[in-house]
Amino acid sequence: MQAADAIRKDISVIIRQRRSDLEQKKASPSQDLLSHLLVTCAENGSFLTELEIVNNILFLLFAGHDTACSVISLIFKYLAEFPEVYNQVFAGIYALSKLV
Repeated sequence: MQAADAIRKDISVIIRQRRSDLEQKKASPSQDLLSHLLVTCAENGSFLTELEIVNNILFLLFAGHDTACSVISLIFKYLAEFPEVYNQVFAGIYALSKLV
């Protein structure tokens, strides 16, 4: 729980800074998801609380991480199942490494 609390605190700092930047017109309301979450209200006129925004951001971070892990795992699985594709990928990466 300490790690989650530390992440929540860091995100809260970012949220407060962005809110300030939006109020001072240093940031655009449409520049990214965080700005959008801060300026968009529900049909009843209420805005998301800071905790709700933190939880939404955390959800997106972890969902993105899980998705990336799944995709990478499937790529390795298919490369192992299709050695001819693996060899082509390896050759391409090897050729690119010579350019650097």
